[in-house]
Amino acid sequence: MFSRGNANINSQFNVIEYNGSSFVRVLNCRYNADGGNDPWDVRDLMDDSMDVSCENYLKGDSFQKIHRELLEKLDAETPLYHVDMQIDTDYGKFRKDLEDYLDGDGLQIGGKKYDYFKLAEMWERESVPDELYFNHGSYFKTDGRTGIDFVKEQLNQKPTSNRIVLPTYNMEKVIQSLDDSIYLPSLEHIQFGRTQKKGELFVHMCFRALEASRFFKINICEIAYILEEIRKGKNAVDFDKVKIIISAFRVQVKEHFNCFLKAEIDKIDSSYLYAKVSHGKIRELCELLREKKDGMETITKVEGIRTVYKAMLASDAEAGENAPIYYGEEMLHMFEDLLEAYRKLDTIHRQSSVTSKEEKECEKKIERLLGDAIDELVKLDAKRKEKNV
Repeated sequence: MFSRGNANINSQFNVIEYNGSSFVRVLNCRYNADGGNDPWDVRDLMDDSMDVSCENYLKGDSFQKIHRELLEKLDAETPLYHVDMQIDTDYGKFRKDLEDYLDGDGLQIGGKKYDYFKLAEMWERESVPDELYFNHGSYFKTDGRTGIDFVKEQLNQKPTSNRIVLPTYNMEKVIQSLDDSIYLPSLEHIQFGRTQKKGELFVHMCFRALEASRFFKINICEIAYILEEIRKGKNAVDFDKVKIIISAFRVQVKEHFNCFLKAEIDKIDSSYLYAKVSHGKIRELCELLREKKDGMETITKVEGIRTVYKAMLASDAEAGENAPIYYGEEMLHMFEDLLEAYRKLDTIHRQSSVTSKEEKECEKKIERLLGDAIDELVKLDAKRKEKNV
């Protein structure tokens, strides 16, 4: 098979390891007769790094390792398509690794900081919390049972079933969502199952789209929350090892993403906003605007901004320049430009789900306009206080 004495001839062969049901390893062994002191070139064809079709497949025993590798990939190329990640580890190690990685971390928006584990619990509640536009747990509830109750029951009754699935929607919901009349979660489903090994649990989380910098931390904490819940109470499920598989059609990073948390300015009753504007509650208005500025949104809500604008118009028209605080044309123009920028951003969101240069520019404009409005309000407040001294 080899022609070691002939420098013009090279040879190669494969060494295949087969366990009776699948290929474990395939080594391509190439002998280069003119290769000098090291004529052998041996490559593992099952190695992820050798297979470009697996370039978006990440595997390890640590979420933080996989998450960092994913962010590195996204630094080089975004968005990524068809991404698969696998965490294979002991349950206790998975939990500790996650707690260590997220220790002190949180979703910072304005003056509020949200703990990722607490956010995950909010996303898994039976009903949608006031802080969120929608969540996942409300989709899983059926027949008076929570999704977690269903998973526990089925893992006890038929642990190898292929139907232990928590879905978030069907085709009817997809059609309804095309005109943005309903919210359609990016999470498609979470599936659970066991093999004949009683101590091991499989979890598969599947996404239409995944935001990697912030929302992924919430999603992995959702898995941690569900795993913790199914290990305790009635119908508790015992397991020591977990194999968590996360699949996403598209993955990208959205800086300062608010993860569908409602800005306070969009939650507050319009009458209260009118009162804050007319009575010159500038510090409170600035806090509301800072929170809106610090959380980039894919659900474009402008009710609060529009209410503040209308209240400023009414305040100026009613009392004129003799009012305790007169907002003036410059401030009103800022809010008009801001509402127009939000309208443009909403149009962009309706046309594409992939972050574009145009979207980033529009978001930067909104951030700048909100910042300018806050600065102008601070100046107005200072002038008013100086006048009253």
